[in-house]
Amino acid sequence: MGETSCRPTSIAIHEAGHAVIAVRLDLTFIDVTIIPTDDYEGLVRFTDEIDVLFDDDEDADLWAENLAVAEALDKKLDKKEEAAQKAAADEADSTDDKADTAADEAHSTDD
Repeated sequence: MGETSCRPTSIAIHEAGHAVIAVRLDLTFIDVTIIPTDDYEGLVRFTDEIDVLFDDDEDADLWAENLAVAEALDKKLDKKEEAAQKAAADEADSTDDKADTAADEAHSTDD
C-alpha cells in the first residue's frame, strides 16, 4: 500500500463499517486503526477466526449485504473526492490564467 490513496475520512468510515458488522455478528475485535502501514490503509484486528465466521446463511447474507453497502459508500466518497480535487485543480488553473492575463496586460501598457 505505502501511499494513502483515500482521504482519512473515507478510510475511517470503511473501517467503522467493519467494526459495526463485527458487532452485529457478535464478533470480538481488538482494535480499529486508520494509521497506514506498507500492508494496509486501515485495519480492524479480530480475535475470532474469520474462516469460521458464519454459523448459518443468515450471518453470511448479513455480511454480504453490509459489504455491498460499504462498497457503495466507498465509491460515492471516491467520486466526491475526485470532484473536489478536480474543482480545486480548475480553480488553480483559473487563478493562473487570471495572473497570466494581468501580466500580459501590464506588459502591453508598458510598451
